[in-house]
Amino acid sequence: MQANNNFTQTLDFGDFKIKTPKEWRKIKERGIDSYVGGLTNGTDTLEFDFGQYSNDLTDTREEYLYADDTINGKAGYIAKPKIKGKGFIGVYFGNIDGDNFNLCSRHPKNEKEIISIFQNIRFKTSDTTRNTRSIKFGPRVENHKGNY
Repeated sequence: MQANNNFTQTLDFGDFKIKTPKEWRKIKERGIDSYVGGLTNGTDTLEFDFGQYSNDLTDTREEYLYADDTINGKAGYIAKPKIKGKGFIGVYFGNIDGDNFNLCSRHPKNEKEIISIFQNIRFKTSDTTRNTRSIKFGPRVENHKGNY
């Protein structure tokens, strides 16, 4: 994970924290079977779903590129559209203390900043010494689905 001097605040969502640039703020939402919410800077909005049935972001596999990533000791992956700004960008973690987690943005304007936000997620059981140094995007391999 690359250090970003612009990431000066930490948004605390209880079960996890995210370090972001100062213009990002929390959004409250209401979920039925999971913990949901979000954050926005007024241009891009990220929404999360933290629960047993959270989407693993692989439904439209052909239209997206994927990268495996270890973020603060948690194995997951990032999905982004092949055509920048067309679709969603998101991160997914399976089995975070028995639940799944995704954080996504539809039609993102600033992919680089959003990926940096993804790489600044910390769960209660995170190990901040274990991070992927660089990620490489490519097609999703079928046998990887669900291994997280």
